[in-house]
Amino acid sequence: PHALPVGLLRLTGQVDRDAVRLRVFSTWERERRWVNARIPADDRILFTGEERRLWFAPRVISAFTVAEPLPWRLTLESATPAELRKRFRQRGITWWLHNFVSMDYRALMRFPGPPWSDRQLALYTAFVRSYLEPEHRPDRLDYVNGGFWVFRVHARPGGPWPAYFLPHTEGCFATARGWQGAGRVDEALAESDRQAARMPGVLESELLAVKFYAVQENQPVVARRLAPVNASGFIGDANFKHAAGAALHAGRYLEGVRLLARAIRLTGDNDLYRSVAYAYYRSGQELLKRGRIREAVRDLEQAAVCAPDQPGVQYEYARALKAAGRPGDALHWAHRAWAARPGDAALRALFPELGGR
Repeated sequence: PHALPVGLLRLTGQVDRDAVRLRVFSTWERERRWVNARIPADDRILFTGEERRLWFAPRVISAFTVAEPLPWRLTLESATPAELRKRFRQRGITWWLHNFVSMDYRALMRFPGPPWSDRQLALYTAFVRSYLEPEHRPDRLDYVNGGFWVFRVHARPGGPWPAYFLPHTEGCFATARGWQGAGRVDEALAESDRQAARMPGVLESELLAVKFYAVQENQPVVARRLAPVNASGFIGDANFKHAAGAALHAGRYLEGVRLLARAIRLTGDNDLYRSVAYAYYRSGQELLKRGRIREAVRDLEQAAVCAPDQPGVQYEYARALKAAGRPGDALHWAHRAWAARPGDAALRALFPELGGR
């Protein structure tokens, strides 16, 4: 349905084919353009979490959801990171495109894939640190087409580079997800921690484990474990949103706003503005209590912009404006709050102080 308007515009000649592709395929189309502009057509690129290869200039290796993952097979057959690199090179793979949004969903909801041994995971991690250089990070992600990283697969060891992902190992957390869905919370948390411990330093695995704690609203654990993940430059599915929730819970409101802003820039999720409004609202309340009037007005104004239909925000903003010596502006916002919440006792008490009703 979201493609219908632009499709009609295309039929009437008002937009070109590239505009249609960008509207329909969003992040996938942006990534396709980046790849085609920078990677030679005679190079070969491995796709994980993604099999759509149409219109890509380089040669693509990809597989459907239910299949034996190539990294799993090659780690099974290799003894060292150098040997693993040789096996990738024998297949001509010099680039790696990873759709982390799609991969998480497929591995946890559909097909977790074959079991990984501890030896395979350690070998895979060492290979990624030595040979996979992050080349292109996502500036957008969505839940229609996904979110993408591109890595260069080097011929010789370098780095060490961060182990952002071990594609196809996400299914290691499928058992924990099943237990969580069945209400076996303690077992799910223990299993998620066990799997993350098998992949030390792998940031996607740490994020997957943290999400189990986020569901349980164990915000101190979320904050502690996501801090190094976010500091590393990692971008995954909802790491900034979960860290923002933990910051708000701890009363670090402006830190929460900064994290929410990153999440909004990445996803375009306008629903997050309500959380931004809450952060500014709580910050403004605290500042007003401390007598820091100008800062309180600043933050409550932002809250009112982000949540223009919330009478609680409007009331607090009116109080801050009154304290700042702006009774006319305060009366305006008090009237807006009254329209949404007529008869409110706190508003009724505020009107005489503002010289009006």
